[in-house]
Amino acid sequence: MNCKSDSSANSTTTKILYERKEAMSSTIFKEIKDDLVSIEQNFSSIEMMKDKVRADFEIDRLKTTIEALPEEIANANTKLQEAKNDLPNFEEQLKVIEAEQMFLINNETNGDKKSKFTNEGSRKAELIKRLSIHEEYGVIKVQKIGLEGQIFTLENEVEKLKNQFRAVMAIKDLVCSELSIYKL
Repeated sequence: MNCKSDSSANSTTTKILYERKEAMSSTIFKEIKDDLVSIEQNFSSIEMMKDKVRADFEIDRLKTTIEALPEEIANANTKLQEAKNDLPNFEEQLKVIEAEQMFLINNETNGDKKSKFTNEGSRKAELIKRLSIHEEYGVIKVQKIGLEGQIFTLENEVEKLKNQFRAVMAIKDLVCSELSIYKL
């Protein structure tokens, strides 16, 4: 009899423990489910905040600009270097024409087979006169001046792009600082 009551008590205790376990499991499951719902809502809120911040700070545009400017700077530098590399060709062509004309001036004689241009000043003046009417020299000179203008413009473009990149990077730093305040 004693064994029976022990077994009955054990069965009751097991049943009570099982019911408590089920109740606790159900409660824990409900709490976990509620926590997951809350986490999903928070995640959704965070995503909405991120989207708003991206729009407010124009982060996508800022990112695109930061990515694009180095290539633009490199392209402008390449064009500038090409133009600078072409300049000596024009200068050399002009020097050749100047040397040819100076050779002719130095070897030009008057009727007595004496040099027609006896001093440096008269030779320089004659060279300037001849170069001013020399068609090929004029064309090359205009091309050289145009190239120098192009070089000037490209130097300004490169500098402008570099300044723009520095400004964008400063804006990026400010945006990052501001976002760090919000811990986003």
